[in-house]
Order: sequence, then C-alpha cells, then structure tokens
Amino acid sequence: MSDERIISQAYVDSLARNLGILAGNLDYVTQKVAHTEQEIANVNTNVEMLAAEFREFVNSSNRQNAWQRALTRIVEIRQQIENEFGHHAEIRRHTTGILQATDISVVRKETITKCTE
Repeated sequence: MSDERIISQAYVDSLARNLGILAGNLDYVTQKVAHTEQEIANVNTNVEMLAAEFREFVNSSNRQNAWQRALTRIVEIRQQIENEFGHHAEIRRHTTGILQATDISVVRKETITKCTE
C-alpha cells in the first residue's frame, strides 16, 4: 500500500507541476489576447481616421470639380453672349462716337443723315 501512496504522491506532484505550467501558459495567452485587443483597437482608430480623411478628400475633390465646371460654364456663356450680342457693343461705340462728333460739330448732321440712308 505504501507503494501505491508513493506512486500517487508522485503522480499528484506531476499533476501539480503540469497545472502550474498550464496556468503560466494561460497567463501568457491572456496577456497576448489583451495585447492583440489593444492592437485591434489601434488599427480601428487608424482606419476611422483614414476613412474620415478620405471622405474629406472626396468632398474637396467634388467641390473642386464643381468649381471647375462652373468656371467653364461661365466662359461658355460669356462666349455665347459675345457671339450673339457682340455687335451691339460695336454699335454702341459707333453711336457714342457719332453723337460726340455731332456735339462738337466735327461731323454735320447732314453727313450723318446721308451715311445712314
């Protein structure tokens, strides 16, 4: 019976040693899991910051594109106005010149009447 007790005690000591090793390994794994959770939180924070920066970039790009399209449209409209009504400016300049010439008597009214007929 004493042999059984010695074997049992050796077996219990081995189990205790193995449980101690297992507890140490479990602590190590727990630390690694906590570290991994922290790394995941850091990555999530970085991804959120990058997503916000990307959204800001996209919005800025959209505003800049809209600005460029607006400027192009303004130029097109000005060209269209110039094509359709540019001769009015020329007529206004000539009319102003004729009126000024008439006022200072450089050109006689009869000459203007003759030219306009």
